[in-house]
Amino acid sequence: MIWSRMIFDRNNIKPNEMTHLQQSKCNELYDKVDVQYKLLKLKNYVLKEKGSSKSNFGSSKSIDFISLIYYYNLYYKNGVWKKNDILRYNRPNNMPVLTKNKRVYCKGKIEEYLEEYKSTKSQSINDDDFIIYLISLMPNSVFTGDEIDQWRKIYDFATTQKIEFRIIDRKSKCEKEIREQTYIEFANTFDISQESCKGRFFVRLFCQQTAKCYTRVDDMLRYKANAEFFSKQDFASIGIDEQAFFDVIKTIKRISKK
Repeated sequence: MIWSRMIFDRNNIKPNEMTHLQQSKCNELYDKVDVQYKLLKLKNYVLKEKGSSKSNFGSSKSIDFISLIYYYNLYYKNGVWKKNDILRYNRPNNMPVLTKNKRVYCKGKIEEYLEEYKSTKSQSINDDDFIIYLISLMPNSVFTGDEIDQWRKIYDFATTQKIEFRIIDRKSKCEKEIREQTYIEFANTFDISQESCKGRFFVRLFCQQTAKCYTRVDDMLRYKANAEFFSKQDFASIGIDEQAFFDVIKTIKRISKK
């Protein structure tokens, strides 16, 4: 149960309760478990906001590795399934309950991974080695490589691309001036109470200038631009300071608000 305790009871587990192997893998496991929770939180948020019951996430990142490791701990010994009702019904209070559907899901996925492990690693299964194999399959980041690239382009466009913004006076309805600025420079000088400008709607402006898909960019900024969904690896991959990145995102959303 030590791998499961490392996941579900990490605040109470002591280093001397872990083997040297488990100690060496704990930081990687904790980082990846955090990513799994962020993925689940993001998925549930998007589905709730869209009022949809269908998943719009790629299969490689929707696999519930946390439950797989927990289920393997409960029901497997060296790669062999051994149903153990005692473990299931006497589980520690901090361990979750696996529903029947979840148990069926976990058993099916574990059998798949056991076959993959045997074909690429070894025919003989050691529990620790197999769990480390599962850890190696867990994603490091919440967002895909394409999404990371898109976040970086959104930030770069907003902070470096000079655009002509035609400012209209709200009272006279006449053009007041033309400003050649970056989007952020424009946002910091634009008085939304006195002025109007079609260019203030960032998604449309960005897609016109870059030929990006409107729906995809709109979805990212509408549903996914929240710091609680980003992992440490996501920020490392984007290569932009977290505070600076979200200052720009907040400005974009504020000025684009209808």
